[in-house]
Amino acid sequence: MKILFLSSVCLMLSAICNINAQNLIMDDFESGQVSFTATVNVNPPTAGKFEVTNNPDNTGINTSAKCWMFTRLQADPEWAGFYCTPTQTISTNDYGYLHIKYYRTNANSKLRVMIKVNGDQKEFTSNPEPSKINTWENLVFDLNAAGVLKGNIEAFGFQPDFSTSRSVGTICYVDDIIFSASASGETGFASYVPKGLKIENVQLTSLDLSWSALQDAVSYDIYKNDVLLQNITGTSLNITNLDEYGVYKFHIVAKNAASELSQPSTGVYVQTPESKENRDTRMAWWREARFGMFIHWGGYAAYAGHFQGVDVHGNTVDYIADGGQNGSYAEWIMFGAAIPRDTYQAKIASDFTAENYDPKEWVRMAKAAGMKYIILTSKHHEGLSLFNTNIGWNVTDHSPAKKDLVKGLVDEARAAGLKIGFYYSQALDWNNPGGMGWMPQNNNGNGGEATENEKINYVENLVIPHLITLVDDYNIDVIWWDMGEPKYPELQYRTLKAIKDNPKAKNIISNDRLEFKIDNGFSGDFNTPEQSIPDVPVTGRADGRDWETCMTMNRNWGYASPDVDNQWKSSSDLILKLIDIASKGGNFLLNIGPKPDGTFPQESIDRLTDVGAWMSVNSEAIYGSIANPIDKAMDWGKITRKIDSEGNTTLYLHVAQWPSNSELVVPQLNSLPVSASILGNSTSITTESGNNKMIIKGLPVSPVSAVSTTIKLVFEGEPVLGENTVMPDANDKLTLLPADSKYDSEICVDNNTPQNFGCWDNGPIDSKKGLVPGTITWKIQINKPGNYVVSSDLEATAMSTLHLKIGDSTTDLNCAKASYGVQNNLAIISLAAGIYDVTLTRTSLEDNWNYVNLRNIVLSYASGTGIDDAVLSNVKVYGENGVLRIEGLEKGNNIRIYDVMGRLLVSKIAESSIEVFPLSYKSIIIAKISDKANESQIVRKVIIN
Repeated sequence: MKILFLSSVCLMLSAICNINAQNLIMDDFESGQVSFTATVNVNPPTAGKFEVTNNPDNTGINTSAKCWMFTRLQADPEWAGFYCTPTQTISTNDYGYLHIKYYRTNANSKLRVMIKVNGDQKEFTSNPEPSKINTWENLVFDLNAAGVLKGNIEAFGFQPDFSTSRSVGTICYVDDIIFSASASGETGFASYVPKGLKIENVQLTSLDLSWSALQDAVSYDIYKNDVLLQNITGTSLNITNLDEYGVYKFHIVAKNAASELSQPSTGVYVQTPESKENRDTRMAWWREARFGMFIHWGGYAAYAGHFQGVDVHGNTVDYIADGGQNGSYAEWIMFGAAIPRDTYQAKIASDFTAENYDPKEWVRMAKAAGMKYIILTSKHHEGLSLFNTNIGWNVTDHSPAKKDLVKGLVDEARAAGLKIGFYYSQALDWNNPGGMGWMPQNNNGNGGEATENEKINYVENLVIPHLITLVDDYNIDVIWWDMGEPKYPELQYRTLKAIKDNPKAKNIISNDRLEFKIDNGFSGDFNTPEQSIPDVPVTGRADGRDWETCMTMNRNWGYASPDVDNQWKSSSDLILKLIDIASKGGNFLLNIGPKPDGTFPQESIDRLTDVGAWMSVNSEAIYGSIANPIDKAMDWGKITRKIDSEGNTTLYLHVAQWPSNSELVVPQLNSLPVSASILGNSTSITTESGNNKMIIKGLPVSPVSAVSTTIKLVFEGEPVLGENTVMPDANDKLTLLPADSKYDSEICVDNNTPQNFGCWDNGPIDSKKGLVPGTITWKIQINKPGNYVVSSDLEATAMSTLHLKIGDSTTDLNCAKASYGVQNNLAIISLAAGIYDVTLTRTSLEDNWNYVNLRNIVLSYASGTGIDDAVLSNVKVYGENGVLRIEGLEKGNNIRIYDVMGRLLVSKIAESSIEVFPLSYKSIIIAKISDKANESQIVRKVIIN
């Protein structure tokens, strides 16, 4: 045989050649040399050597004269092999299988392949793995099952002696490296694979299916959920009579004139949509609830974040989990500390007692805190099932608890009027065979993934029976998936279909963490940002997408002892987070990590009590609320809203910064309520409206709550809202902040201190250099006509140009590569008095990947806009002991102090050379000092501790 690049042959003979019918012989070594690459990179260089040699046994399945030999020169590492860049183009769009002839002299040797596509590298063994020694056998590598992406292969390699038991001098041989469209490696119509199958025009109960014509095919069998639907002669079909919100898989098989069947096409997956009416009905209780309790309870609680002893490699381990900072979360201790399975299970068998578990008390605390639903970890990644099952590792058979830990909680929740749901780790599982993903306990403690057959068995014989039990026996309201594996869409499809096919699951709500790779997008009912409040506009998501922030009280999800994790969020912080999330249309799922005996840590109980006290007064402003309607961040707090059945609106103003002058200004609110009141206080208050704002007057001196006091405004119909307009300050300066902007989906706002526009990089651009996707807009009011100097506070990794358009006037701001700092006098623009729309876009001036993080754009009236002016260079600004101290002043200097959002905190005329300002606002403070005539100015940023 000679090396044959059949893909090139097909290009030349495109009229008669079909790539589906051909194998690509990467190399058969008959030329006496390696031909598939210019450079073979042995890795590590001293571990082994490769050479073309004579076939050690040219009988049986391999009669060639030459082959490739690997000789091990070092016992370590187990992954010794090579990598390279192939000389020919090999696309995994055309080939789903790799065939390699393999000959080993050591029964422990395996062949592991490495393939990189689009920067994603996968390493995997054959299925089945080799079973013979001193003879040739054909190994088949399934690229799709291994999760290899579609596209051109960028790097290729393998380790011929991948083994846990290695010895110097071990020899392995390979030959006939062939990419094929079929698992059998055969050519002809039986090896053809139909291509281009896609789903379009998905409706509630119908969709369109189409595909590319296959050479020699005269008809096609269409399969729905692996059952033959019909045979047609065309290449498209409108499919009807589907279930609303159903999950489906389609694939096709072609037939030729001789009734031979092709290989099946790759399956495509779809979930039909749900009508708004049905979705609103199903999601109604969840949207009403807004606040729930997450409970991470499992065998890992017995470790409390500690593991001491010797790991599987004989290394001394003192493992401490601290919420992902210097280690893994406490509930990840088995993975992070590589605890052997028998060691881990023995600990749970002795210490996970649940002896003081009182589900009635759990439910009482949740309800008293104002929570409306509970989500419990029925099986976390460790694999221990807390519910009644005899399948797999479970508390009934394998822990001192010796009972179903779920049924009592479900019954108590129902009795208390709370909804109940189960977290279920459907992919990761460290103790039950077949759990997906790499884990250190596999391969005799050397790490690795389960085989494809093990993963299939795990899903079919453990996951699906578990889910059927959870739905049938516990009548749950939510399934909270975690750690999806999108590279296994077939297994995800089977998992989700097991739920969809169960009539008892009709109204179940599920999150997005199954990560099912369906062709029309998202497969869950709500998404689940973790440990943070996401970049959601103050008015909520424009598409109305439901979301839920899940968050811990300290750093860990599972129980961690105080010496491991004593970093608890304050009660006030948790209350403000609840308000913030509700004001943006989300739910807050707040976590508890019970101890192994079933009791809550006292710190968690204390915080639940505090939150419950606040909710006892203010819960009506949280339950059933929707996002704030005013597209401007308020400096005093947040807003939630309700609309009743008659279309009347109630706004709840959550005031965290209580005004000292008994008046509260609500920008953009241009109509008056029919009633105004304070929750928990009978003080009579009044309102007046004008100039794109409403003023609430007569507020009491002290707030009801030191954390947040709620003012209730009831409107007949919808309130009249004005536009969010950035107004000039007393010096006619305008500061354009992220909080007052609108922006495209390519851009996000990072909620650090201070806020900045993030995600604004040139990654999606093929040429890198040029216009970067994303537009930011503001509306501003200019009171004083004249020239304005434009400056910005930004961080950039490369030269960029910001294109600023104000009304009909445009200017470019050339931004240098720099960390955060004021880039002043970037441009001057002339503006008349009036209202303007401001638009900002960006061009990258460099080819390499780069980004800009923008904190603000500042328009300063031309007289008195010099920054860091030499006239005021002697002025020094210090922040210490809760005060701001300014030295080197001249009597008559203008002093203005702002918070990180640009809000004015203090305005004063200097009376002496030193001025001291006590500030309760402990964060970054911006001090601006001007001379008497506002001709010169300096800006200083300090941190108040």
